[in-house]
Amino acid sequence: MEFWVSIAACCALAAITAVCLYALVVLRSVRLVLDEVHGQLRTLGQMLTTLPYELKELRQHVLGMLVHAEEAAKHGQEAAKYGALITEKIHRDMSQSGGIFAEVEALRVQLRRLRLFVEANITEPLQRIASLIAAVSSAATAFLQTLQGKK
Repeated sequence: MEFWVSIAACCALAAITAVCLYALVVLRSVRLVLDEVHGQLRTLGQMLTTLPYELKELRQHVLGMLVHAEEAAKHGQEAAKYGALITEKIHRDMSQSGGIFAEVEALRVQLRRLRLFVEANITEPLQRIASLIAAVSSAATAFLQTLQGKK
């Protein structure tokens, strides 16, 4: 039985040796992973040390942009105000122009009425008078010629 105990002890030693070798391989892999994690943490630490300076610079840049945005908003408000004033002036001028056009139209109507009045009340009677004078003149000429012809 001693023989079998010796073989079992050898097998146990071989198994322990295999486990130790496996543990060494695993520990080596763990060390590589830990070295990589350590490098990443070192890089992160460097980034974290520069982060306050970068945040300060970014803050200043954003504040500068906000100042420019405020100025742009003020200029936009002024432009909108001037646009409203121009629009109001255009509307006022258009309403005045509409009044002018209405006055011109009323003047045209009055001139047409005046022309019709002159034609009806002055020109026609003058033409009748001129016709009457012409008829009287013709009659007088004819009468005078008749009188001169009898002498």
